[in-house]
Amino acid sequence: MDSSFTSADAPMTQMGREEGYPLGEARVVTDAPPSTVRTESGHHAQRTAISASKSGAESDVDMEIASQGTPSDISSCLDSSDDEQLFSHRTKSEPKTHRSTSRAAEPMPHLWTPQSLFSPGSSSYAQRTSERPKKCCVCKEKPAHSRYPTCGLTCAAKLQEQESTHRYGMCKVCGERPKAYDSSGKRYETCGFKCSSKLKEQEIESRGRCEQCGEQPKARRGGSLSPYCGPCDGRARYRKPSKPRALVVRGNCNTCLVCWTGQITDQLSVFCSSSCVDSATNLSPTLVEIPRGHTYFYRVSDEFERAWDASQQDCPTIHHIYCAIMPQNTRDRYDEYKNHWEKYAKGPKEIKTWVGFNKFCNIGDSGLVHICSYHNCTLCNVLQNGIISDLHPTGVRTSTKSSSANLGGGQGTSKAIFQVNTLVPDKDVVEMSREQLLAPRNGAKQHRDAFVRIVTHGKHGRNEDTGDLHVSVNEAMLPQYLVIYS
Repeated sequence: MDSSFTSADAPMTQMGREEGYPLGEARVVTDAPPSTVRTESGHHAQRTAISASKSGAESDVDMEIASQGTPSDISSCLDSSDDEQLFSHRTKSEPKTHRSTSRAAEPMPHLWTPQSLFSPGSSSYAQRTSERPKKCCVCKEKPAHSRYPTCGLTCAAKLQEQESTHRYGMCKVCGERPKAYDSSGKRYETCGFKCSSKLKEQEIESRGRCEQCGEQPKARRGGSLSPYCGPCDGRARYRKPSKPRALVVRGNCNTCLVCWTGQITDQLSVFCSSSCVDSATNLSPTLVEIPRGHTYFYRVSDEFERAWDASQQDCPTIHHIYCAIMPQNTRDRYDEYKNHWEKYAKGPKEIKTWVGFNKFCNIGDSGLVHICSYHNCTLCNVLQNGIISDLHPTGVRTSTKSSSANLGGGQGTSKAIFQVNTLVPDKDVVEMSREQLLAPRNGAKQHRDAFVRIVTHGKHGRNEDTGDLHVSVNEAMLPQYLVIYS
């Protein structure tokens, strides 16, 4: 019959004789906190507290356990599958003692056990569990190699194959990485900011920059190319800007185009004083570019767009606008013709018409104002000598519609059209159809009429003005502005 008593009352005299253990042999297994040690005898195990105040045989047992339970001995036993057989200590010959199940009042502070490594409350346990390696993102079995997401080259190849068949497709620029998308599912054309900037540069090269902001590429609207980018085009079409915003967007610069110091006071001139007019005339014939943002740039561009018939074709894009500085003799002939008709009661009517000419040089493109000497370049000949009607069998075709004057603008990458001040005396204007104008004449009608207005026969027998006016008087026309468009 087993009996239990405290270690302070009686010494340990017997340890599991029934199980066949030799006399004095004790088996100690430490699966408890460091303050307790479990002893086994047969099929029964009791917890015994080891106190530092024990004497006699108990002190010998404590010293034997402490001397043999070093970290080197424990590390050699960590691979054992049986946690109950980690430690077996053979003690010296001693009297047999009974098993003890009571707890001591004070634990032994110097006893180190391997269970402290794996105890959930210990710091070593927390450190080991927090440093567990991450699994491979492909196989989910092996740990990932170093800082890579996969365990090896095989899984890396599988990961690359998965990314190549991304549901959103590959980047439009590099074609190596999948397209980026946000949390809402919005898909982008590129994989990141670097490729996005490259795509923007490619679109600017192919489409050109927005004429409003000058930063974004022009947007495509239907089958045509808009002069503005997407945001600017939307604001221009669906929003009516306030007056201050309209002034800021369109520009309100009234600076003289020659001295760039004085302000323009005369609404019919781009110069601030007579000295600037003389300086520009001394450089004639030449072109003075009106920069974008100047009030005269938007004045001429608005007149060009209002005079364009959108039913025939979409309004083109204006690239540059120049002020034509004509020779002094050309201006003098125009003023003399105007003064001659002003002697009469009504005088001539000065209207703005559009005349298109072919150009065979790069004048007007990207700020080039050098006049060529090629005899077939009609544009440069007009700048040097004015408009000569003798070169046109039916007179110079002018029109109040810029779209009608576009027919003579040339077939190059950019076209040129003049805004011309035309003096039209009412009593000298003849109305006829285009067929009548082109029909051969005989007898007294062989001479040309000075001014021929082209009309069509409309409903109810009325003549409708087409806006075309054929002029055969050189002194009645004075080019003012040159518009380069495409």
